[in-house]
Amino acid sequence: MKARIFLVTLFFIGAFILSSSTNGFFNDVSESKRNSVSLGKTFSVLSAATSDHIVIHELLYDATEAQDIYKQAGKRRSQWVELYNPSRSSIDLSGWTIEDSVGTKEAIKLSGTLSPRSFLLIINVSSSQFRKVWNVSPSALLIETDFGRIGDGLDPLGDMLTLKDKNGVLVDKMSWGTIVSGFTSGCNALCATAPTGASLERAPVGNDTNSATDFFVKKNPTPGKGL
Repeated sequence: MKARIFLVTLFFIGAFILSSSTNGFFNDVSESKRNSVSLGKTFSVLSAATSDHIVIHELLYDATEAQDIYKQAGKRRSQWVELYNPSRSSIDLSGWTIEDSVGTKEAIKLSGTLSPRSFLLIINVSSSQFRKVWNVSPSALLIETDFGRIGDGLDPLGDMLTLKDKNGVLVDKMSWGTIVSGFTSGCNALCATAPTGASLERAPVGNDTNSATDFFVKKNPTPGKGL
C-alpha cells in the first residue's frame, strides 16, 4: 500500500515538473478546420480582423506644392486612392466602382485583375506623370480617372469613399473629417484627418474592423507599397 502511494505521489510530482518546464501557447492560424486549435511554442501575432476582401488602404486628399503633379485644375489632380487585396485569390474588378460622398453619379469604374497581396492606385494623371513624383512599385496597378478627379474631388475637410462590386454590393467604405458615416464605430463629431502632404493609411495591412481606428496618419505616404 505504501509503495502504491509512493508511486502515485511520484507521478504527480513528475507531472508538475513537466508542466512547469513546458511552455505552450495557443497559436492563431489563418484557417481553422472543424474548430481545431494548434499548439505552438510561441504566440504568433496575427490580426483576427485581416479581411478576405479588397479594402481601401491609403489615400492622399490634400497634396503639398511638391506633390502637386499637374499644376492645373487645382490640387485635386494630385489626389489618389490606394486599394489592397489581402486575400489569397486574384479578384476581377470588371464592373466594380468607387465613389465619394456625392454618390453614384460621380462613380469611377474599375477594371483589371488585382492579384493577391497586391495594390491598385486610382490616380488623376497619367501613370508616367504619377511615377515622376511617387516611387511606385512596378507591380502596382494604376487606373487613371476619366475626368481628372475622384468623385467630385475629395474634400480635405470631410468626405467618404465607398467601394462596390459589379453587383453594387458594398465591399468597403471609410470617411474622414466632418463625414462620420464611413464606419460602424470610432467617429463622433469628427473622424480623423490628415494634414497637408500626409495620407490616411490602414494598419495593419488588410486589417478591417469597420472602425475609424483602422486608419492612422502617415507623414510620408507610400502609394503602391503599403507600410
